[in-house]
Order: sequence, then C-alpha cells, then structure tokens
Amino acid sequence: MTQNQNTNGHVASRKVLVIQPDVRAPLGRFRQWLAESGAETTVVQPFRGDQIPSEVTADGLIILGGTMSYHHVEEFPWLEDIAALCRRATAANIPTLGICLGAQLLAAAFDGEVTVNSPIGPETGVVDIDWTEAALHDPLVGDLSPGFRATAFHYDGITALPEHAVLLGRGERYPNQVFRIGSAVGVQFHPEASPELFSSWCASDVAQKPELAEFFAEQKQHVAEADDEIMPQVQKLARNFVQQLQPAPQAQSR
Repeated sequence: MTQNQNTNGHVASRKVLVIQPDVRAPLGRFRQWLAESGAETTVVQPFRGDQIPSEVTADGLIILGGTMSYHHVEEFPWLEDIAALCRRATAANIPTLGICLGAQLLAAAFDGEVTVNSPIGPETGVVDIDWTEAALHDPLVGDLSPGFRATAFHYDGITALPEHAVLLGRGERYPNQVFRIGSAVGVQFHPEASPELFSSWCASDVAQKPELAEFFAEQKQHVAEADDEIMPQVQKLARNFVQQLQPAPQAQSR
C-alpha cells in the first residue's frame, strides 16, 4: 500500500495549513479547487486572535494576502511569526505557497527586500507573466500557459529577491512576480481572487479615495473580461500545489 492510499485504494486527503492575515483576503475560490484536488484546509486567522503555530504539521502551507505591510510588525507582531513559519516550512521541505503579502513575507523571511508603497506605483487589475527558463520544469508552474495572466492588487513590492531565490516569472512593471526558495513559491499576484473578490477590494479603496472610482471601474471590467482566460490557469495552479503534497503511486509488489 502506498503512503497516500487507504485500505480501499482511495487517495487520502492531504492537509493544508492556510494562514489568512486579513479578513478582506480570504482563500476565495482556491478553497473549492483545493478540496476538489483532495486537500483538506485548516485556516488560521491571526486577526481574530488565532495563534500562528510554531511548526507546520500539515502537508502544505499557504500564506494569503492582506492590506497591511510586512513592515507593520509593531501593529501586527504576528507577521514576524508568519515569516518564521515560512523559514521552518522550507527547512522541513514542506510545499509552501505565498500569495501577495504572503510572497512578500516569504521574500523578507530570507532577507529579500520589500518596499512599502513602491515608487513603481500600485499594480491592480490584470497582469501578464513571462516565465523564465527555470520555470519550464518547475513542479508548480511548469505546465502553465506561456501567456499566463492573473489578477493583481498590491501597493508594496518585492524589489529584491533573496540571494538564493530562483526567479520563475517576470512582470512588466514588477519583475519579481514568481519565485522559488526551496520548497516554497511566492506569487505577487492573486490566483485565488475571483472578479467578485477583486471588486470588493476596489470598493474598499474607492471608499477611502473616491477620486479613484473611474480607475477602479475600468480595472474591474478588465478583470471580469479576462477571467475566462485566467480561471483555468489559476485552477491548474491550485491543482499542481496539491499534487506536490501527494507522493507518486508506487508499483505494488506481487
């Protein structure tokens, strides 16, 4: 019997620990896709008082996005705990996916550089990712479309990758869009975000800055129009993540 099979020959569920730093940035449609791929998720919400575990006992780790900056550790001290968890997960070779803020935490955990309110400016709407040669055989992104597009919404930016990080995907404005550090991958974009979730982020920003209403109306339209192209690829990304957690079946002895 293989490690990921029960006595009936069915594939056992893999466990994924999800850290959600912000109520406004949930797991979104990733929840359904992970479940369909055979993963059970446990969501830790530090903004509700949940403690960040000191170790990852699950088969995989996902760090979601958030409106706060990595540098706001005085207000959100548990951000340092998340960064430490990234280091421990990578040391234990546990597949990890950092999304937007999660990617920034991953980069910073290994001495990369994250710039608050980057002078490049905010990146919202649809972004195009150019894969590097290193991405071609990567287990998470290697089979994704050469014309990969995704939804983005961030003000801070990863302006320098850690020394040993491998760049997997570049963006036109923000070059460090996808990178790998051992068993961990950071993505600056939001693969989990549906057009509806993206729209809620736009509404929140417009409430603070009404002068941006027209700009965000255009971005919402772009995201909605591109979603038929975006969704199959980010769904594949979710499936690929789960497949990393499941050992390949081994031939049964006779």
